[in-house]
Amino acid sequence: ALSAPKTDSSVPSDEVELRMVELVGADVLTGLKDANWKARLEAMTTVLEKAQNVDATSGDVCGTLVSGLAAFPGWSDSNFQVVAKMFATLGALSSQTNFSYRHAEPSLGILCEKLADLKLRGVASETLSTLA
Repeated sequence: ALSAPKTDSSVPSDEVELRMVELVGADVLTGLKDANWKARLEAMTTVLEKAQNVDATSGDVCGTLVSGLAAFPGWSDSNFQVVAKMFATLGALSSQTNFSYRHAEPSLGILCEKLADLKLRGVASETLSTLA
């Protein structure tokens, strides 16, 4: 069995939350934490759009989003559509010039695990390819 997905343990969870609020807004963060998968999916759509349009010069946006996704909604989210958006967000971030292995590393275990999931195999494989 794989170990639990990692988060950036060097950043306290309350600081990750504050950074996420600054980056995506309080409403989106609330949506990422919502018990309703439709709310999480809508919030992840907004996060994906942000990742696709991120300004590479605006600090450690990649680190903030990866740490934020690990915490909210979390790599082990129960809805495959939400997880697929999370993986697509990683793929979008990987095109940034300041994206590095340290950003990808926390998600590698869950991406490999999801290769066995019929609903997520394609997006997990595609994301791993973009991270390579």
